[in-house]
Amino acid sequence: VHLRQKDSLPALIARLDVETGRARDELAAGLRLLTGLDHGTSGARWTRWWEGEGADFELPSEADALAAAEARQAHKEKSATVASFYGLDVASDRIAFVLDTSGSMNETQGSGTRMDAAKEQLRASLEKYPEGAWFNLVFFSTDVTPWKESMVRMDDFMRTAAYDYVTRRGPGGATAIYDALQQVFADRDVDTIFLLTDGEPQGGTVNDPLAIREAVQLWNLTRKVEIHCVSIGGSSTLLRWLANDSGGKYREER
Repeated sequence: VHLRQKDSLPALIARLDVETGRARDELAAGLRLLTGLDHGTSGARWTRWWEGEGADFELPSEADALAAAEARQAHKEKSATVASFYGLDVASDRIAFVLDTSGSMNETQGSGTRMDAAKEQLRASLEKYPEGAWFNLVFFSTDVTPWKESMVRMDDFMRTAAYDYVTRRGPGGATAIYDALQQVFADRDVDTIFLLTDGEPQGGTVNDPLAIREAVQLWNLTRKVEIHCVSIGGSSTLLRWLANDSGGKYREER
């Protein structure tokens, strides 16, 4: 009982961005068990919560905190059965969808274009993405265009706004994969990426596939972000590397 002290929360939160690997995961687990909440392993996100709600927050009992953890797990398992992107399960609740909008996405696929198909897949995923889960949309060609500066929580308003944003996007430009991934990794709350592209990197800050792989491996040393990749029109060694390195899945659509 004496170990469950509200006063210990700021010290634990402060350590999140100091520790790495298993130590950081254990700190986050301890915070979840104390608070009954889950703000991931991001010190910034826990800090924002503490600064906004900490003064009035009351620690739940250990039983209530465990019940909240079980409910979150059940929610994740349920979401995996109802949301997907090109057949890949969407099981996380902190996802960035990263889509190529380069000029080649205007090539024909089926009854429309590659871009049309990608939009349809994304809208279907957003339709079933659970309320309360966090997400963002990041489109890239020569430039990187995120929908929001950081992830937002899904609700009816955000779902409709995301649909509208997806509908307005059109293809054009190069394929700055490195720049898109760099921007997504800057959001410490993201724990899963769905990356779709139909080409090799070009027009970005870094275009060598091996150099991009090495950069993402470095960024992901402590983040452990899963990267699920969809290659449109053919195979992609880079996407296969990114998926395999991060524990994600790789899919080809021809």
